[in-house]
Amino acid sequence: MEVFRLCQQDEIKKILTQKSFVGVGQTCQNNYELNSHDYRANVKYLHFFKNKIDLLYLNTTAGRFICTYDIPEELLKQFAGQGKYKDYIAFKTLCYVDEYAIPVNNLKFEHLQSVNKIIKDFDFEDIHENPREYFQTIYQREKTQTRTL
Repeated sequence: MEVFRLCQQDEIKKILTQKSFVGVGQTCQNNYELNSHDYRANVKYLHFFKNKIDLLYLNTTAGRFICTYDIPEELLKQFAGQGKYKDYIAFKTLCYVDEYAIPVNNLKFEHLQSVNKIIKDFDFEDIHENPREYFQTIYQREKTQTRTL
């Protein structure tokens, strides 16, 4: 199933260079006011959104990267939860968003399908604009093409 992640250059550079998830992710503390995930001690996680539009809850500014992953549903079900975010329009209403917190040792490079660099800041008002104006493809699995970051 396709899931989505927003990340910074250092993370995607490590993944594309090493073709693995060694050295990425972060350890997390349980905080049920922020999300419903049950984190294990000393385990590094990467977080993914079920829906691409949910990336707008984060900072979608130029220089960040949108990654599309195809992760088996069985794995996603094990690490499914909900995060709590302020709405991305008025930043007032609390929204419950489907997401996944997956330990990095459960991820394979083959799960990564594409990486698009954000080249121009965008928000919810820009959703229907020309994507070429906002994104540059850095990696596409089908073509196994990589550009220099």
